[in-house]
Amino acid sequence: MRIRQLRTWSCPLILVATAIGLLVVPDAGFALPAPQQGQQQPSKLELNLAQALRLALEHNLDIAFIDYDRDIARQSIISARGLFEPIIDVGIPGATAVVGTVTGGFGQAAPAVGGVGFSSSESPATTALAGAAISESRGFNTQVRVTQRFDFGFNYQFGYNVGRSTSNSTFTNLNPSWNNTLGFAFAQPLLRGRGKEASGAQLLLAQRNARVSDLVFRTQVDTILFGVVQAYWERVFAGRNLDVAERSLQLAQEQLGRTQLQVEVGMLAPVEETQAEVAVAQRRNELIIARNGLENVTDNLRALLKAESLPGGWETEIDLTEAPEVTPRQADIDEAIQTALANRPEIATARARIAARQVDVNSTRNSMLPALDVVGGISFIGIGGDTIVREPFPSQGIIEIVPGGYPDALRQLFDLGFSTWRVGFNFSMPIGNSTAKGNYAQATLNEDKARTELERTEQQTILEVRQAVRAVADAGELITSTAATRELAEQQLVIEQDRFDVGMSTNFEVLTFQDDLARVQVQELRAMIDYRNAQAALARVTGAIAETYGIQIQ
Repeated sequence: MRIRQLRTWSCPLILVATAIGLLVVPDAGFALPAPQQGQQQPSKLELNLAQALRLALEHNLDIAFIDYDRDIARQSIISARGLFEPIIDVGIPGATAVVGTVTGGFGQAAPAVGGVGFSSSESPATTALAGAAISESRGFNTQVRVTQRFDFGFNYQFGYNVGRSTSNSTFTNLNPSWNNTLGFAFAQPLLRGRGKEASGAQLLLAQRNARVSDLVFRTQVDTILFGVVQAYWERVFAGRNLDVAERSLQLAQEQLGRTQLQVEVGMLAPVEETQAEVAVAQRRNELIIARNGLENVTDNLRALLKAESLPGGWETEIDLTEAPEVTPRQADIDEAIQTALANRPEIATARARIAARQVDVNSTRNSMLPALDVVGGISFIGIGGDTIVREPFPSQGIIEIVPGGYPDALRQLFDLGFSTWRVGFNFSMPIGNSTAKGNYAQATLNEDKARTELERTEQQTILEVRQAVRAVADAGELITSTAATRELAEQQLVIEQDRFDVGMSTNFEVLTFQDDLARVQVQELRAMIDYRNAQAALARVTGAIAETYGIQIQ
């Protein structure tokens, strides 16, 4: 009799419940406030994944920070090249001269004056050959020198000296006298210091280290790009999860409306209405949590894109245009491993570090050799001035003064009639040579350590690729499985709501099926997002994440 009565009421109940369901709307406390007239709307930014990655490359602060290391390494190359640039010296006191004065000869010390130096001297005569009771002399001189060394060990010096002097000695035939000297000297190591990996080791090491810095930058950029991909899909997940929470709340409110109607007509006890109200309150809480999670992941994405560069700063509304739905595909593990070993920047970095260590090995090996250098040089001399023709000794009277000067000295210099040249060898060898041997042993150990690090990196890469391929496969299977589960949950909920409308089910059962549907909807969404992230992880561990998303890194 009870069953018949319920069936009698079933048709009008269904009609009333349907009407209530159409009128039920989410609670007003969860609706967005209507914007007031004249109020500025938040800026909105639509992004697909490729656009988000490009924005990150252009504005991400972590990328800008690590790019300084790459620039610093490149500047170290310029600094190392400066060691092989020519240097011009002008009359440096105490420096070894390329050429000496007429009296000093080639390779002697430069005059102890700098730039254009002036000198004056007075001293009592100590011999009749001084030519005066008190010897007086005045003069000036200067020296210009160009020096340069090359990264293969060769170095040269090219210099020019010029001076003018006057004297009161009666034995002086040129007064004032000009002298100038032009000279060239060189040295080439034959053993120690020979070759670019010996003399140019600092430059080679700077170049190799710059290569390491470029690869480390690429590794860090790949990591940041992977983080942006994850943040993008987590933001998609959070948005879809909020939709699920809102729909779940709506279903609970619709169920509350049905329950209230049946309580009013006496079909259900009032306690059933309380149970439905509890479910609505719980789902409101879930909605609050979902909204908070959405804001958190949105802020994470804004930070990766540098929020200050976005049109509305931290308040920019970001609308992601790519959907997570995807058709799963199986990755080939062998192909992925080969791609990773060829493209992974960490492996290239390990190889570049080996190349840098080899520079140290070759340099320290060369330093154990004895030093044997071939050295040489040539200089040309020219003099000029007023020529004093005197009477024979001892009167030494002046007969005639033939004018002359600096042009005469210069002309004689470039006639190349008076020259001095030298060629020889310098040899040295330390006894024991413990320092060089110790440095070589350390360099060899560092190279062996770098090679071991390469093996470790390759092994770790293979492990990560295998795990990433399995993660893609697992996520793909979960997409198929959760989709089927969600379809069944939807069917179960429809059936249970129909049973409730005819009095054959309870609030508890309907709400339970609603919870089950919401849970499997989130699981299906999570499976799609996990698959997207697994694809990105596979691209990262194979060193192809930039190419996968069409990004070029310079």
